[in-house]
Amino acid sequence: MRKAKLFAGILSCALLLAQGLNAGADTRVQATDPLRMAQQATIRIIAGATRQGEFRGQTDSAGVVISAQGLALTTWQAITNAEGKTAPELWAMTTGAQDDPVVPNRAIRLKVVAISQDLNLALLKLTPRDSRPSEFPFVKLDVRNDLYYGSKVTLLGFSAAGGMSVLRRRASVVDFDCQSDSTNWIVVDGGLSTGGPVINDRGELAGLQTMTRRDRSIPFFGDEDYPLGLIEIGEVGYARPTESLIAFLLDAATVAADLRYERPQPELQITGKVKDKKTGEPIPGAVIGVVSPKALTKAPYITANELVGHARSDFRGAFEISRRARAGRYLIKIVHPQYQSLVKEIVIEPNQRDFTVELVRN
Repeated sequence: MRKAKLFAGILSCALLLAQGLNAGADTRVQATDPLRMAQQATIRIIAGATRQGEFRGQTDSAGVVISAQGLALTTWQAITNAEGKTAPELWAMTTGAQDDPVVPNRAIRLKVVAISQDLNLALLKLTPRDSRPSEFPFVKLDVRNDLYYGSKVTLLGFSAAGGMSVLRRRASVVDFDCQSDSTNWIVVDGGLSTGGPVINDRGELAGLQTMTRRDRSIPFFGDEDYPLGLIEIGEVGYARPTESLIAFLLDAATVAADLRYERPQPELQITGKVKDKKTGEPIPGAVIGVVSPKALTKAPYITANELVGHARSDFRGAFEISRRARAGRYLIKIVHPQYQSLVKEIVIEPNQRDFTVELVRN
């Protein structure tokens, strides 16, 4: 009897331990699934032509599949040849459909659906030789658009030295670059592959890598966590954000119905001037931050994770916010060492996006 109880107790403990291990294993698998799917959805694009019966690849870049039917995004440059024309043949090196084994150096032909030279984007479709319907691994687009300064993202792509393995690199959002109504980028500290996806921590497509640059100036945050000025870092990557990707997809009428995205609201450039309230003289060197109205307003400084965009006033007191914003209510915070900090609510509209703010000297 005693032995039977002891055996039953050991058996119960073993079952509980097994359940705990299984539960832990399931949790780990679920946590890594979104990034694993994004890696499977990352493709290497080969652009070239067949001459004398042999294919020769002229350029290679990355891309990402965004639908189970095989629609894929990449850069326009990825599919062009040395003459700036679309290459006669486009191929995608993939990990295969979800139910297929991985076959090294196996490629699927690509068809061009739409291009935008201005945005440097191209929409392609994988067209397997087998006419049977295939479901490809794909990644969903991030429709929340909630990246901020310091957000962690994962860059996926391929080694410039060659190889077919998908590489991943952790990076941080260091800036947002807005130069005109048609150019808008997320800036991250480093790059990997042109056309490769930028994945957020939910496993969604937050942007598409378009280029890298060296010696880029980014905001420098001091001890009190507000931007004091600019510093230069070695290399940064530029990525088209999801609002640009969605706008491009919706302009390609052939796929708008299939993807069912809502057109993002137009984003507006915010400008203005900072003046001395008593004298009316311009105030150079003031730090201006536009933040969400949900942000705390008690602190006299601008924190990195609440910034929508930032600027520093020039010698005329003029400023231009580095990131566009959608119409709505925001808070504008102005900081200058010789003046009292100011927090003010503003309403941004298409016909109202230029603001004059006045500061009181300490």
